[in-house]
Amino acid sequence: MGDPLSLSHIFNLWTRALAGEEITAPKTSDWERVFRNPNSSGKEPVSVKRVGPVGDLWVAPNNCKMTTHSFNVTVNNIKTNFPANGDVFEILSGIIWKCIAKAREESEPVTITIIRSDPNGLKPRA
Repeated sequence: MGDPLSLSHIFNLWTRALAGEEITAPKTSDWERVFRNPNSSGKEPVSVKRVGPVGDLWVAPNNCKMTTHSFNVTVNNIKTNFPANGDVFEILSGIIWKCIAKAREESEPVTITIIRSDPNGLKPRA
């Protein structure tokens, strides 16, 4: 998975798709972007050093055991087993983040914060 913002975005798209909403790709700009060379003198900057290729060292090793686990979750399961006030999707997102933290074998988060807009338009106090 990517960064938390990308994961949150894909979860939101997933819920919209499951709700039957139409999902569209964002429009790209037709404006041509031209970037100037920041090194206008033509000389190599002193702070930059060219290095040779490092090969395929960026590839993650595939020497760990992986398993797949699937489970069915209903709204009633979530509300019964996780009696928190909030949207079912937010509760499910919290459960998934907690599982990811456990799978990474690091300390799990004590607090999970999901940011969303207030339906009443209230602003947080400073």
